[in-house]
Amino acid sequence: MTKLTGGDHTRPIALICARGVRSARMANLLSENGFTAIINIPEGMLGSADGPGWIARGLPLAR
Repeated sequence: MTKLTGGDHTRPIALICARGVRSARMANLLSENGFTAIINIPEGMLGSADGPGWIARGLPLAR
């Protein structure tokens, strides 16, 4: 991520996975490594205990 952000640890990084578990783990790892602008979608694409999910909410999708 350091390479992708050009070394800017304050650059926003958005994370989403199927159910929110892997993205939460990655958010923690990034935070532990000094990234400060992490946006995690806890319910994921498919939904979880945190909510119905990105798809069920009718939010934008791209192929």
